[in-house]
Amino acid sequence: MTTQEILDKKPLSLSEVKAKIEQVKERDTELSFRANKVNDYLANYSLLSVEDAEKLFAELAELDISRVREAQIKKIMDFLPETEEDLKAIMNSYGISLSEENKKKILTTVGNYAPKL
Repeated sequence: MTTQEILDKKPLSLSEVKAKIEQVKERDTELSFRANKVNDYLANYSLLSVEDAEKLFAELAELDISRVREAQIKKIMDFLPETEEDLKAIMNSYGISLSEENKKKILTTVGNYAPKL
């Protein structure tokens, strides 16, 4: 039995996980059962391309909201909240409350990337 070691802990958005799964698929030509399940999930729920995810991350980080860290930004990117209530639900899971001004900044930025249905 081989022992695996965690080399790095970094929050990833769904778009980044999808890109990593694609790299594994190219490398191994076939995904494991679990990787296939993850791939199926990502096909349905990953809303942004890697390029758009990178741009959105940069824009949200540039807002420089003091209590919002990388992990919260990635979660915002995964859910692409459309309303203050949606955003509040995400931030409450981290025990963070935002001012009305900061909520509007985030929602405006996210609105530029949300897929139009």
